[in-house]
Amino acid sequence: MSKKYAGQLSWKESSGISSIPVMQIRHRSVVMYYELLNHSSRRNNKKTFQWHSKNLNKTAYSGTVTVGVRKRMTKALNVMLQTLQPKWITNPVSNKLQYHKLSFLTLKISHCKQVTGRQAYDLCLNHFLDWLTRTKGVEQYVWKLEPQEDSQIHYHITTPAFIHWQEIKDKWNELQRKAGFLDDYAKEHGHYHANSTDIHEVIGITDLASYMVKAFADSLKEAEKRKKKETGRDISAEMGKDIKEVESTDGKIWGCSELLSAAHYVSYHMNSRHLEMLEQLKNEKRVREVADPNGRWCVWYFADCSPPEIMSDAEQLYVKMYLKWQMKFPGKSCAPQELIDWANKKPFLN
Repeated sequence: MSKKYAGQLSWKESSGISSIPVMQIRHRSVVMYYELLNHSSRRNNKKTFQWHSKNLNKTAYSGTVTVGVRKRMTKALNVMLQTLQPKWITNPVSNKLQYHKLSFLTLKISHCKQVTGRQAYDLCLNHFLDWLTRTKGVEQYVWKLEPQEDSQIHYHITTPAFIHWQEIKDKWNELQRKAGFLDDYAKEHGHYHANSTDIHEVIGITDLASYMVKAFADSLKEAEKRKKKETGRDISAEMGKDIKEVESTDGKIWGCSELLSAAHYVSYHMNSRHLEMLEQLKNEKRVREVADPNGRWCVWYFADCSPPEIMSDAEQLYVKMYLKWQMKFPGKSCAPQELIDWANKKPFLN
């Protein structure tokens, strides 16, 4: 173990501060911070380290991507990617096998007049998301509002679910028609089947969580810089636009499913073995480190490897089990024995 980390740990011990280093596992990174023991804010069982429920109180949307928005967005995307289970499906259009990971949906407002974010959300998107959840059984999704070149808004949704493009288009146009957004289109074209949706696979990106957060939150210029370093279908140009029109942002600018909103990261005690392996990966330039100068936290970003590489088999199984627990009981804490008892009742090695 390096002298720097050894010094941090020994300082904590010698100073008498009751705290433990905690390792928070994300999709392609690890965050280390110190958790105070017997702190008044802790609601844990005294016999075990458990999870903190996040403060879900929401402030008013400002129309900009704040630090808090970025954190919540990052958590939602990371948890979605950590629980992602790619699978082979039969594409109903080509009738061929297709390896599916994530779908990227674009929903456009077809009204010729300016529609505000609140109008679009209340009349269309809210009902569309309800349809996704209740009718199609979609449990995980993240969405964001975007202005088009003509200042009209549209939405982007990413989800692990695979839904036929025709169903997406029919439902979205049905909602637009009820809202009156297709009246002018129908007068001009004689029908209500506007080309208002697009759907495609998100492929070829190594660190999808980092890429998508940047595409969600950063400006088009910065997103375009990142695009040059990645492969696959470009989503940064669409999801990386800043929202500057006040009129179009009087409602929500982003959101996620209730499951992703309530779920939280997997965390557990960090030991010297983890630090030594991270130091080795850092020396091999396979991990990039960003540390707080005061030693309160540290983040390691994985390049050609991932967090499981520094974990034992038991720790990897624990992460897998706890993520499944979160998908079943989002936001609920559990003691290790409770998790084991629950896991023994069903297969997890799939």
